[in-house]
Amino acid sequence: ALEKIRHPVTALYWELASIEVGGELQTEDRIDLPFEELINDRFVIRMPDECVEELKRYKDLGVDHVVVRM
Repeated sequence: ALEKIRHPVTALYWELASIEVGGELQTEDRIDLPFEELINDRFVIRMPDECVEELKRYKDLGVDHVVVRM
């Protein structure tokens, strides 16, 4: 799954960074990052049972809405 999204996600976020979307963000929130850093804590891309566990972690942090794309 990660390899399927590597190019489109990287291209999108680098394009956004090139027009300075997020230019004023703190280092941990920047979008002009290598793919592995970019997806960390931004995407839940795993096997279904692993996604459930990851989403439980967000729920425990108080998150009550997520955006799902398939």
